[in-house]
Amino acid sequence: MSSKNQLKYIEVPYSFVTVDVEDWFHILNADIPSYEQWDRLPSIVEEGTYKILDLLDEAEVKTTFFVLGWIAEKHSLLVKEIDKRGHEIACHGYYHIELNKSDESKVKSDIVQGKYILEQTIGKEVIGYRAPGFSTSKYLDLINMLSELGFRYDASVFPAKRETGGNVSFEPKPFYVNICGKRFYEFPISAYKNNFFRFPLGGGFSRITPAWLLLKLIDKAKEQSGGYFMFYFHPREVLKNQPKLNGLNLRKYFTTYIGIRGFSQKVARLMKENNSQRIQDIVQIYEGRAMQGDD
Repeated sequence: MSSKNQLKYIEVPYSFVTVDVEDWFHILNADIPSYEQWDRLPSIVEEGTYKILDLLDEAEVKTTFFVLGWIAEKHSLLVKEIDKRGHEIACHGYYHIELNKSDESKVKSDIVQGKYILEQTIGKEVIGYRAPGFSTSKYLDLINMLSELGFRYDASVFPAKRETGGNVSFEPKPFYVNICGKRFYEFPISAYKNNFFRFPLGGGFSRITPAWLLLKLIDKAKEQSGGYFMFYFHPREVLKNQPKLNGLNLRKYFTTYIGIRGFSQKVARLMKENNSQRIQDIVQIYEGRAMQGDD
């Protein structure tokens, strides 16, 4: 990383219980139906997302939803409802492609298409992005692209090992990078770390972890990162009954489906015990501080 792009870690003592809005068949590293078949498949994204919206209302908190452009195109009323309830709409790409297995032109096209559809749907600027499956290894190239496309923050860093990405060279705390005189912010997934391993907080890892242990790890991760907490999950994870992909090996089946029963109660508890914020609001706070020279 060159000196002009040197990253600087910052203290961000806020919590974010975020949602990646995709359907049951948007799974990476699996034999999923082709794009042409998606329209003919049963969908559970609306059921799962409305359940999450109600849980957020009950907890009286707001958050950021990273939405696929394909979902926004097919379920525009759902995306408008997320926005109407006061949550932030951010970009998750269009087709849920794996960045590490796609060339730069395809990645850029997918992001541009997703951003455009979302902005047309809600009539607002979309400033945040998260890569499907956190599948970015060329991180500096990605944020340079995102900055050029008008994004102001990213949430694609997964500071632990995973099958579709993960980069332990990053700390599990926010940072910014200066690009063309402007600050571009990164909000990584939280992880508890010790001398032997890193335990990421969110998705399948949180489903298979008992609630008491998960809450303990979250508290420890917050202590390690100055109060910062970034969590993620998906609409399908709050639904006990859903279609399942065929042909998954035992490990993939386990990480995809185990722990779904009772997960919605676990998420509801997290929402209530962590005062979730919209990422865009925190970006605005730190941009304001930077302009005033208070950082």
